[in-house]
Amino acid sequence: MPLVFAVLGGLVLLLFLLHAFWLWVACKVFDVKPPTPAEAAGPPRARGIRFRRALAIAVVALVGSWLVGACALALAGNKPSGLSLLGSAALFGLLLPFVCIRVGLSTGWGRTLLIGLLWQVFGALTGLGLPVATGLTLVQLFVIPTGPMAETLLGPHKKVTCPQCGLEFTVDASLEAMPVRPDGRAFRVRGCTCPNCRATVLLTRPEDGPEEAPRAEDGGLATALPDPGLSGGDRFAVAAGPLGSRLLPPARLDLITFTYPPSTIEEEGSKGLLRHIHRIVGLPGETVAIHRGKVYVLPPDQSPAYDDKPGEGPDDQHLWQKPFAHPNDAKAEDLWKAGKFEIVRKSPEQVLAMRRLVYDNDHPARDLTGEKWQRWKPAEGAGWAPAEPHGFRSDPEGEDVRWLRYRHVLRDRLPAGDEEEADKEGRQLITDFMGFNAGSERRGDPLHVGVNWASDLVLECEAVVEGEETGQLVLEVAKGADRFRAVFDLATGECALKRLAKGKAEEDLGSADAGVRGKGTYRLRLANVDDRLTVWVNDRLPFGDGTPYKGARGAAPTRENDLERPASIGVKGAKVTVRKIKLFRDTYYTCKGSEPDVFFDPRKSDAFEKLAGPEVPVTTFYVQPGHYFVLGDNSAQSADSRSWGVVPERLVLGKAFFVYFPLRRAGPLR
Repeated sequence: MPLVFAVLGGLVLLLFLLHAFWLWVACKVFDVKPPTPAEAAGPPRARGIRFRRALAIAVVALVGSWLVGACALALAGNKPSGLSLLGSAALFGLLLPFVCIRVGLSTGWGRTLLIGLLWQVFGALTGLGLPVATGLTLVQLFVIPTGPMAETLLGPHKKVTCPQCGLEFTVDASLEAMPVRPDGRAFRVRGCTCPNCRATVLLTRPEDGPEEAPRAEDGGLATALPDPGLSGGDRFAVAAGPLGSRLLPPARLDLITFTYPPSTIEEEGSKGLLRHIHRIVGLPGETVAIHRGKVYVLPPDQSPAYDDKPGEGPDDQHLWQKPFAHPNDAKAEDLWKAGKFEIVRKSPEQVLAMRRLVYDNDHPARDLTGEKWQRWKPAEGAGWAPAEPHGFRSDPEGEDVRWLRYRHVLRDRLPAGDEEEADKEGRQLITDFMGFNAGSERRGDPLHVGVNWASDLVLECEAVVEGEETGQLVLEVAKGADRFRAVFDLATGECALKRLAKGKAEEDLGSADAGVRGKGTYRLRLANVDDRLTVWVNDRLPFGDGTPYKGARGAAPTRENDLERPASIGVKGAKVTVRKIKLFRDTYYTCKGSEPDVFFDPRKSDAFEKLAGPEVPVTTFYVQPGHYFVLGDNSAQSADSRSWGVVPERLVLGKAFFVYFPLRRAGPLR
């Protein structure tokens, strides 16, 4: 991404200089000379023009046209660009007289007009003279119309502050933002669910009556809040044209904007080309596999060979619109069973951009009190004491590690079943639940519940070491039969990565100087994502992009790890306060859209065997040469290459690189 900004800055500077040059040439053609000493002492109209003035005029014209052009684009959003071009053209019509007036200080108005026109003609002939058109070529501005990329990019939504835990979250309101539903009824988001404490929240309006109040699934009334109203979708910039797919070809996991024929998305019901934004996961010629929420690929030289030439039949002319031309092909399945596919790994920045909240310990629910609802709980006999606010302080005595364990204890939002088989403490597996998708329209509607096992976790906290300690601080996350640890030696500052499994010897995955040494405050994070461990210490990466390991694709969740201790913090022989504890999960890519990959009850450990081996589906897709396979980050609610096919390279507009509005979400895109 820094290369994109460098190229963009260089091209902008080049445009400034070229505009100044053409204006200088125009002045020379019409014999506008620098002032003589006598003219310089006279009134302004008698003065000539210098190159510096030409440059200043060019800069003012360019900056002004780009700013107003950007405003026109922002107003148009991702609608057809005619409105944007019209606004930009209107701006140029206002700027040209301004330029003429400035130059008119040194010559007559007729000659001034000719100078301005000649300046623009020269520039247009080189493709660089019209500042607005050039700006549209380099950078285009779009707005997200729906929620397939949430929460990386938000479509129309509502911002809700949970009345129980105080966490601010967003809920999808794309359908409410539409004028009317296909069936003629208006859609309204009337209820939602907090992703942190799972409280049911009712969004009310003054005109609502008591009969409109939806009830929580436990039978009680939902907590009511005034409807916060609609917030528009994120607005973002795209490096297009020379900065897009031509000069800087899209790479895997880049966010790209592209056009797509509406005939492949019948429910859109619009004409012309629709614009979308998704993340590239499959490159031309590859075979892509989706399994357990992860993406795997075979490079072109190892993928099965297919005849990519269009046939003569009407259905064969658009293979790029038919991802199921070779779905779950027997050859691809054999290669999958042979372990030939490689997992797609995210960069540390992408891990942070695509993580989704499981629990923020700084936002406990006011109505869930007592030990039963305690999410972070000291292991039996462990020496931990509460520390304000919402933290824990360890006891330095003893030779063993004192463990603080996470328990995924939720309000019972799952379908009723045999409670005797459920976990006695109310614990559940961590799933791909998203509060953004948990909106409700009418009373009694069941809220969307994520029921795919989310096995890749990110644990972070702030650790305050209170003395010159010589003990250890440990962050641990579990996955199946394995537990992964980052062990910080407080005496040497070294961090060691370890893999532990029941009945197996401890495996060392590497060590590095992390700088966690003695007294101080440290922001720590351990991510087990895409079969790779990544560690952050005060935003520094002591292991670089991370330490990969060989994962077990067919492993099922285990009671002793994924149910009883999915995440843990341990301290040995030191006095340490841990606070600002947060647990996240990675983005989960589903095989079947909103339908669960496997139907099982995350409360019952005897049902976990359904997640073992062949019970979990694997779906393979072939990517034709010259095309990309794209997915939405909000996989359960995204229409993408799984349903309507791969994207031709010729339809790619460019790479999205920056959110510019709303300001609270402004920043680079990963």
